[in-house]
Amino acid sequence: MGLLDSYPDRYMPTNHESRVGISHSEVSIHNGLSFHATHKITHGATAPSSATMLITTPASSVAAYHVTMTVEASKSGIWSFEEAASATSGTTITPLNMSRSSTTTSGTTITHTAVLTTTAGTILEQHIIGASAGNPSIAAQGGRGMALEWELAASTSYLLRFIADAATTITVMNIQLEKEEG
Repeated sequence: MGLLDSYPDRYMPTNHESRVGISHSEVSIHNGLSFHATHKITHGATAPSSATMLITTPASSVAAYHVTMTVEASKSGIWSFEEAASATSGTTITPLNMSRSSTTTSGTTITHTAVLTTTAGTILEQHIIGASAGNPSIAAQGGRGMALEWELAASTSYLLRFIADAATTITVMNIQLEKEEG
């Protein structure tokens, strides 16, 4: 039975000839199970330099998490989404519930500016911002969202990383999580 089938009187006309679709994301927001975290950084005077956000999921009995993210930058670079990244410290970011009247918390730990203890985890996705990525002499800019939605494993860390090609690049990173309580 699908989500919309749970409430057929609410989502289907009485003649049952057509169905009105409501996105899963919309339902998650209304149920207080959608969360957002953001981080902005201005890279230092040397390049390349990186910006990071680390997501750590709780034990499997708590919930399943779906994630999408975007990265925007004032200059070119490459960003990646990595699984099983290992890092310490960092500054904690509290994911905001997108239903502002809900008190439900995400259950995840998100930090920015984490200190990586390994060079990389398994790279799940990579994207280029600006046609000149790898060539810092050209200051291209832009933004890019994930091509895919990922369901995260329990008790695992995931890294969102942007490596700026040029100094003084301004980077904004956004993570959206949808929680499926289990």
